[in-house]
This record gives sequence, structure tokens and C-alpha cells, in this order.
Amino acid sequence: MIYYQFDPETDLELLKSIDQKGKLPDTISSSLLKKQFVMKDNEEVYVFSNDEEDAGLLWLNISKKQMLEITCLFMNDRMATEKFQTKLIDFAVKRAKYLQLRRVAFNNEVLNGRTELSQLKEELGCIRMESKDPWIECILG
Repeated sequence: MIYYQFDPETDLELLKSIDQKGKLPDTISSSLLKKQFVMKDNEEVYVFSNDEEDAGLLWLNISKKQMLEITCLFMNDRMATEKFQTKLIDFAVKRAKYLQLRRVAFNNEVLNGRTELSQLKEELGCIRMESKDPWIECILG
């Protein structure tokens, strides 16, 4: 599995295909309708790929609250496993640590029905998890 930073000029079709499946948040989806798709300075997007296909997409937003928000986590149907989901969230946690941020936030949509937060807390190395509707925050040590 490799990952690379999303490039709006070459990867826009991937984003459009995810949007057609109804898996993009409205804020991102509506920006696809504009003539020129532009990302904000505080946004980072990564595409995860195996040799055959794009397996996942992770859209991150560095908020003014010094927190990394997972705005969108997409996994194609063949890769949609709890293990792969954890890898993508773990990538976001490592990115937050690299950026010296102390919190990673994600919503229930990112969790994709997963309810066992204590296990996820251990897997990600959070010192605690806080629920601040609609976000769940992983507090990093």
C-alpha cells in the first residue's frame, strides 16, 4: 500500500467518483461544482492505493483550534475493513503528531458504524477520547 498527496489537477476524477457514490461531505461536494476546484490552505488530502486501484482517501483539515479534523475518510468497497479504517485514522494521528497538534477529531461518519471506542483509543495511542457532538476527539499524549 502506498499513499500520495492528492493533486486537484490529476486526481479530480477520483473525487468525482467518490461524490457520485454519495460519500463526500456536502462542503466538499459543492466545491466540485465550481469551475476551478481549489483546496484551502489548511486542508490536506491523501490517496491510498494498492497496485490495482485507489483504495482510500483521507481529507484532513487543520482547524483554528490546533486540532486535526478528519473531514472525510473514504474506503472503496473491496478495501472497507475495520483494519484498513484503523490504518487511515492512525495515519491522521501520526500526521497530527508530526504537525505538533494535540487533538485529532472525527465524526461518526468516519467511524462507519464502529462503536468500540476503547479499542480504537488503544490502537491509536490516545490518552483519552472526548465526545463533543458531532465530533469525537482523540487527545494525544
